[in-house]
Amino acid sequence: MNENYYFVMYTTCRLTHGKRQSLIVDYAGDVSFHISHQYEQLIRMADRHQLKETLAQLDDQESKNYFLEFVDYMVTHRMATLVKDEAAFPKMSDELSYEEYKLRDVIWDIDKNTTIELVDKILERLSPVNCKIVQIRQNTLLDTPILDHILEGLKNTGAIYVEVHATINPKLDVLYLEDFISRNALLNNLFLYGSEKETFHSVMKKHPGYSSFCVGTIFYKDFDFDGGNSCGTICMKTLDFSGYWTYDLMKKKNGCLYKKLSIDAQGNYHNCPSMQTTYGNVFSKSIDEVLQDSNFLFWWNLNKDKIKVCCDCEYRYNCSDCRAFTENPSDPYSKPSKCHYNPYSNLWS
Repeated sequence: MNENYYFVMYTTCRLTHGKRQSLIVDYAGDVSFHISHQYEQLIRMADRHQLKETLAQLDDQESKNYFLEFVDYMVTHRMATLVKDEAAFPKMSDELSYEEYKLRDVIWDIDKNTTIELVDKILERLSPVNCKIVQIRQNTLLDTPILDHILEGLKNTGAIYVEVHATINPKLDVLYLEDFISRNALLNNLFLYGSEKETFHSVMKKHPGYSSFCVGTIFYKDFDFDGGNSCGTICMKTLDFSGYWTYDLMKKKNGCLYKKLSIDAQGNYHNCPSMQTTYGNVFSKSIDEVLQDSNFLFWWNLNKDKIKVCCDCEYRYNCSDCRAFTENPSDPYSKPSKCHYNPYSNLWS
C-alpha cells in the first residue's frame, strides 16, 4: 500500500457519532453498519490526507496495522479509495436541493362540510408557491366529485405529485376507481382504509403500438383511517436510508416539518395536521405571510442535534423525527414519544 497516496472516503458515505457507537452509511452500496468511536476517529483523521500523515500520528505498530487493515476494508468494500491527488476528487456540495422551493409538500384535509368556496380559496393560495407534492386527506368515505374539482385546480399550482387518503367506499368498485385515477393525471396514489385485507392494485393504461404503463396505484389498508394519529412511530422500518441528500437534509433541518404546510378542513394553517397551533386562515392570510412567521419557521429548523436524547443517537440523520407526539408536549425539544430506540443501550424495544 503506497503511503504517499491520499485516503478519500466516497462522498456517498456518511458518518454519524452516537453516544456509545458510530454509524457509517454507504448510500451507493445501500448498506450501513456500526463502528467504534475509535474507527470513526481514524476515518475523520485520515480522510483526504496521505496515509503517511495518519500513520505518523499513531503511537505504536499495532495501531498502524489496524489502521491499514481498516483502510483496506474500506477500499475493498468501495466506501473509500486511494488516490495520488485528492484535489481531483472534490467534496460533494451539501447544499439542500429543496432550498429553491418555498414549500416541499402540503397536507390538505377535507371533510363532508368542505365547500367549493373553501377549495377554490386554497387553490388560489397554493398557486404562487409552486408546491410540488400535495397529500389530500378526505376524512370521510371516498367521495370523488370534490376530489375531481381539487385535482383539476391543482394543475394550475405547479404540483407534480398528488396522493389521496380516504376510507374505502363500498359503493365504488375497482372499475370506477380505475377511471377516477385515469382521468386525473396528477393523482399518483390512492390510499383506501378499512379494507378487508391489505393489498394494492396498479392501474394500467395501454395505447395502440405501445406497452402498458402504470398511471397510478390503489393501496388498500386493513385498518381505519385515523387522521394521522398513527404518525410519528420511529422504528428500524421507518428510518430513511434512501440517499445522502436525506442525510444532509436531516442534519440541517427537521426531517418531517421542513418546507411542510398543513391546511385543515376549516382552512387553518398548521405545521402538521397533528399539531394544534394555527397560523391564520386561508381567507385572511396568504401562504407567503405564513412563511414569514418566525414561530412557524421555528419547527422547520429544529434538527435532531437540538432534541433531547436524539442528539446522542447514531440514527438521528436517518430519522424524520416527530414533533406532534413527544414525551413532554410542553417542551419543543422533547424526545419523540413513539421512538423505540435507546441510544444509551443501543437496543430497540
